[in-house]
Amino acid sequence: TDVRTIFKKAGGSLGNSGSVAYMFSTKGRIIIDASKVSEEQIMDLAIEAGAEDVQPPEADGDDAGFWTVLTEATDFQQVKTAIEGAGIEITEAQIAKIPADTIAVAGEDARKVFNLLEALEDNDDVQAVATNADIDPSALD
Repeated sequence: TDVRTIFKKAGGSLGNSGSVAYMFSTKGRIIIDASKVSEEQIMDLAIEAGAEDVQPPEADGDDAGFWTVLTEATDFQQVKTAIEGAGIEITEAQIAKIPADTIAVAGEDARKVFNLLEALEDNDDVQAVATNADIDPSALD
């Protein structure tokens, strides 16, 4: 009931359970500070351990300064263990819902989406929030 109310206050509506699940893949995601590992080292290590993809740091994105290693959910622990075993510090590691495509959101819409996400994350009944919104940070200032 609380989640439905949060959506209603934000001007949206709550879909049926699983109605947007097809838009996301369940993947292992490992975040590593780019200043602590070279491109060659993380690429070789992650791919050899079974990673699906290694995404470079993006200077203007949310993950600025961080490598993002993606794995199949079943390979997550194996890849994480290999990275830790090489003495590389992991900033964050989790099984996550990764969007197939993202939607750019700017201006007032970005503020509305951000507020909705914040309200959902603050609710005690919500365990995790996944979004395909690519929110323009300048809209939040």
